[in-house]
Amino acid sequence: MCGFVGLVDFSGGFRSDFLDSMANAINHRGPDDSGTYFSEKDSYHIGLAHKRLSIQDLSNNGHQPMVSSCKDYIIVFNGEVYNFDGIKKELKLLNYHFKSNSDTEVILYSYMEWGDKCLEKFIGMFAICIYNKQDDSLFIARDRLGVKPLYYYLNEDVFLFSSELKSFHSHPNFRESKTINTEALASFFQYGYINGPITIFDGAYKLEPGTFMIFDLSKGAFEVKTYWSIDDCFTQKKINLSESDLVDELESLLVDSYKLRTVSDVPYGVFLSGGYDSVSVASLLSKKTDTRIKTFTIGFDDRDYDESEQARELSQYLGTDHKQLILTEDDLLDILHELPEIFDEPFGDSSSIPTIAVSRLAAQDVKVVLSGDGGDENFFGYGKYLHTKKLFEFYKKYSVPSISDKLVNDKSLYTAFSFVPFKLKKSNLVSKTLKILRLSKCSTIESLYIEANKYFLDDEVRRLLSVTKLRSIASLSSMRHIDFSSYLPEDILQKVDRASMNASIESREPILDHRIVEFSARIPESVHYNDEITKSLLKKVVHRYVPQELMSRKKKGFSIPIDKWLQGKLKNDIDKYINSDFLSDIPYLNSEEVIFLKESYYNKRGVNPHKIWFIYTFVKWYQRWMMNVR
Repeated sequence: MCGFVGLVDFSGGFRSDFLDSMANAINHRGPDDSGTYFSEKDSYHIGLAHKRLSIQDLSNNGHQPMVSSCKDYIIVFNGEVYNFDGIKKELKLLNYHFKSNSDTEVILYSYMEWGDKCLEKFIGMFAICIYNKQDDSLFIARDRLGVKPLYYYLNEDVFLFSSELKSFHSHPNFRESKTINTEALASFFQYGYINGPITIFDGAYKLEPGTFMIFDLSKGAFEVKTYWSIDDCFTQKKINLSESDLVDELESLLVDSYKLRTVSDVPYGVFLSGGYDSVSVASLLSKKTDTRIKTFTIGFDDRDYDESEQARELSQYLGTDHKQLILTEDDLLDILHELPEIFDEPFGDSSSIPTIAVSRLAAQDVKVVLSGDGGDENFFGYGKYLHTKKLFEFYKKYSVPSISDKLVNDKSLYTAFSFVPFKLKKSNLVSKTLKILRLSKCSTIESLYIEANKYFLDDEVRRLLSVTKLRSIASLSSMRHIDFSSYLPEDILQKVDRASMNASIESREPILDHRIVEFSARIPESVHYNDEITKSLLKKVVHRYVPQELMSRKKKGFSIPIDKWLQGKLKNDIDKYINSDFLSDIPYLNSEEVIFLKESYYNKRGVNPHKIWFIYTFVKWYQRWMMNVR
């Protein structure tokens, strides 16, 4: 796990200090070692820089940028290819000789031998850049699910790429011309994240999961191709096995995936909550390995959000070396004010705050930590899947008439609902009722699911941003498909990457092994939702290792009390940033609409608190990255 940046200058104005500044912006991703590489050609100058978090082969043999023995190929790489040892043996039979015990060298020689087809051999999470000095090309690739990030920016003078978007601000070509992409901003307010490949800035993009780029530097042109697609997983023929056989096969895949992700030259641990995802990792590793597993949990002094006691009981049963930390509201609020620096795009997922906290806790003892991310998407874990299905069937059966956009989106409704009893408004019933009425016009379950996951309605976004064009998530073949293509890479995985790398530790994603994803996608929905029990197969695997009674408590997740914060300790900050004077410096927001929503919220008119949270999050981000106020 590391970070890298690249700078290709076509104008003849290459400066190494620009590259150094770009790399220094991501020091947190690799504090153990750093390196640079430069090459000058007639039509371009190129520089690569790397920040290393030493995980495999801690010696200098794992140093990056790494140059091939023939001197023609240079690699910078972020992530892990867990099955590198098996690929290395294959390459040795093809007369390749190795100086290191790192996966970086295996990736480099795999590309030299098999070209872009090497990606099909890799099991892992990765962002890769390989410069071919002889044919003036860059090969840039991202892992199948999008665990590791990769951004790029291109204009007529420069091509920039980096593990984090914040690096680009260090280059004057980007810094002096950056403008906000209003289409991306609309995506943020609707979903709480920006759906790729666009980013918050015009001209800057994310390389999408499961794709690679070939950049012809002599021509200044590139092509992006797909080598793996979640679409293909869901269109494969379904597996015809008994449930018992499916559980056996899943257990075998999980054990292999979990063991692969313990390959490390530094200590590792597991994030442990009270849920099945993290417990599957901790329990299978505890029973299948000889070492005592380290586990980490954070809890909250607000018991409505705390599940640390269940995690502690599970750790005692599994015999793990457990460490936990109970956080106060002030602890969490201190992290809140760091978010604009950590997340270099507007990011609305408030669970990023406890994720940062547990990463910092783990960093005191280990450099590698395994998480349970991806379990909900893989195994039908979200209750919203079943709820959406039932709601759609209800609409279809009873032909519920749709409520016109004019009625549902009318601002006067917030005033009209001021008569609703306070307890109902506090439960957010007003907003939820309006949302359910609006959803009645959806003609497919996919469109219903997409609409149900929006925080701001289309008309609200148009008023808020004064934009006419909105970019919706594509309507795909299933609700899980939608989440794999958008919510997982753009929210969950971005959150975990930034939180863990901010603490300079590597987070690994065993449930998102592509073999498990492909297997799960081919299992019939009726098996996943056995008697409407979510995660049916995964639960059956876990119950082979952990008694069911220890898993009986309701999962609380990593949620935080947003409404309580906005009404309490954040109220002064809200008044400081969400007012006419401050908003006058932000041309992208309609200040009249923002003030209306704020006043409606504080006057108890049923406004969803997430709308105020998103506005606050964006304003704080804007102050840091557009006004340059830290």
